[in-house]
Amino acid sequence: MYTSALLSAVVSAVFSALWLSCAFTSTAFATLSVFGESSALLDPQTLALLNDNGLISLYPTVEIIQPRNTQPAYRFDHLGRVEFVTFLRNGRMVRKVAMAYFKNEMQIEYLFFEDFSSDGLGSLANGHVSVEYSTIRKLPVAYNITTMHGNREYATIKYRHLSRAGEMTFRRDSDGVKVKVDGVRAWNGRIIMLKYDHPPEYTAA
Repeated sequence: MYTSALLSAVVSAVFSALWLSCAFTSTAFATLSVFGESSALLDPQTLALLNDNGLISLYPTVEIIQPRNTQPAYRFDHLGRVEFVTFLRNGRMVRKVAMAYFKNEMQIEYLFFEDFSSDGLGSLANGHVSVEYSTIRKLPVAYNITTMHGNREYATIKYRHLSRAGEMTFRRDSDGVKVKVDGVRAWNGRIIMLKYDHPPEYTAA
């Protein structure tokens, strides 16, 4: 009887462990599914608001906008950091994005944008983005954007506990628009990611 009771206890424990494992796995997948859906179901108007400044997209993470029909070329500094990216169309420079880093660090503090005329010589417009990071985790917590038209936009991020995802509050000065969106993913401030897009075109004065 003792052996039978022991065997019964072992079998019960095994099934309990399997049930907990399945329940945990199911919950994990449910969480991932909800996170994915929150990104996919963001309405087009809000998505455009966050990503149509012509310089960088903010959602779901930061990417530098690459003008249409261009090829990127990178230049690196002595520390192996990207010093600037130029975007060429038919061999002529359309846009240049220069990076400024915190002293002797790998994270970007400023992004400076410059658009050029069709011959690649004359400067048409300038814009910039400054990035603020959290003290301990070194995750971006604020983006201050000045567009090519001189408009100001601000984005702040609150991350979930021990997570690299969180909620972004976005505000635009020109019309006072303010929105909050969840599911934002942290940029590491080092890797330059490009988004193939079509920012506003500028004509020489």
